[in-house]
Amino acid sequence: MHINYSILSLVSSDAYKNTTLSALAQNIERLLTDLQMSAEVDDALREILTMLEMMRVLAVQATDDTLTMQEREQIQLEFDELKDEIDRIAETMQFKQLSENSPR
Repeated sequence: MHINYSILSLVSSDAYKNTTLSALAQNIERLLTDLQMSAEVDDALREILTMLEMMRVLAVQATDDTLTMQEREQIQLEFDELKDEIDRIAETMQFKQLSENSPR
């Protein structure tokens, strides 16, 4: 009877360890996914910051009184393209976050 009890405790202990290890592995996987998403968001924010700085330069250039209307239109076109790219990045990141945060 004592041998059966010892075997049963070993089996249940191994099952507990396996369950704990499995839960730990899932938590590590989630953490790695979150870290990857954080890195992607950081990269996107750096890219957006660069574009905003370029937009600021364009805005300053546009105030130059010596520019022709055609030059101002070209600056506006570049400005609008940067704005559209920022919107695209924001939408992409929002979609990724929604899909990453969906139930697994």
